[in-house]
Amino acid sequence: MTTEPSRPEYAGPAVIPGALEWRLTIGGLASNPAEFSRDQLLAMAQVPGDASAVSCPYGSNLAGAVFEGVPLSHLVSLASPTLAARYVTVHAGPYAVSFRLDSLDGRSALLALRRNGALIEPAEGGPGRLVVGAGACFDTVKWVHHLSLDADGSTATAADIVRRRHQSDSPFAVTARDRR
Repeated sequence: MTTEPSRPEYAGPAVIPGALEWRLTIGGLASNPAEFSRDQLLAMAQVPGDASAVSCPYGSNLAGAVFEGVPLSHLVSLASPTLAARYVTVHAGPYAVSFRLDSLDGRSALLALRRNGALIEPAEGGPGRLVVGAGACFDTVKWVHHLSLDADGSTATAADIVRRRHQSDSPFAVTARDRR
């Protein structure tokens, strides 16, 4: 396993809620804002997710892992986006990444609840962890707690956080800027 240098923005919440307390909320430009517990999400249809294609030049512990969870597109549809909604922003504290709604299925975006058959625990980024099969490593968000349906992706912070950390010659310099 490759370890990453110390990065405060990726440290996770100061207090990680246990699986019983954790909730995923969905709001913003939603006709049907929603809130789900881990058990409610586990009761939904689960699909496998493959993170082997995730591009991470600084190493990742995702290689070879098999994830299972709820497609992000399904969660978005449950909230009934308004006509003005064009993006979903996935939040984990101050860290947020945005995706165009029409790109979700092509990205294989999944709110993962299991990794290699076991429930994802808080130490591994759970109870809910975003895994994007066709994405960069900064798209795989640990400790997801909120999805916001937005008119634009301007509330995303991931690209800015990554840019602050890496030199301009970083592989992230172009990819992060051109995400939207």
